[in-house]
Amino acid sequence: LMGVRHLIVAVNKMDLVEYDEAAFRSVAEAFAHFAGRQGMAPATAIPLSGLTGANVVRRGEAMSWYDGPTLMEALE
Repeated sequence: LMGVRHLIVAVNKMDLVEYDEAAFRSVAEAFAHFAGRQGMAPATAIPLSGLTGANVVRRGEAMSWYDGPTLMEALE
């Protein structure tokens, strides 16, 4: 990974699964398992919806169960 120390997994299209926390957790855990086998650093997984803008810059009300950073906060 040429020196990449921080990974962000942007789980987009959450609007298509009705902002389901279990769907997000499934994707985040699958990536964490894959990354671990590849020797990658732990990743920050962020559920978002590009369509509605949820968790891109501002928090999404439909994902009140998520208390981590927005995508922009994580990138900063």
